[in-house]
Amino acid sequence: DFQRVYEGTVPQLYFPPHEWLVPEPHNVYLATWLHTGLLGFVIFVIMGIQGVRFLRKSFRQEEILHVTVALGFLSMYVHGLLDTTVWKNDLAVLFFVLYLLLLHQTAFRNPSNI
Repeated sequence: DFQRVYEGTVPQLYFPPHEWLVPEPHNVYLATWLHTGLLGFVIFVIMGIQGVRFLRKSFRQEEILHVTVALGFLSMYVHGLLDTTVWKNDLAVLFFVLYLLLLHQTAFRNPSNI
């Protein structure tokens, strides 16, 4: 058992038990659910679905700028499987700016979506 062995090591002897454990999940989906509840989690999943749909449409229409924005957004979204980048201040701003650009490009492409 790693935890039992680690608590007996020299560096851990100077700290209270279990202080080394991470207090939050290293997964943006679980962290979003923890911070915003079920409604926030559902909205976050919908944001990802919108990003994938926009990327597919942009690839079909060969719009390189739109593909770049969608890939930037989705790269942060997929990276969330391993880390909570959206909950860090600077990366949260970048994430939501990319999402707003994605929404703007969707509305600009088809003004009836506004």
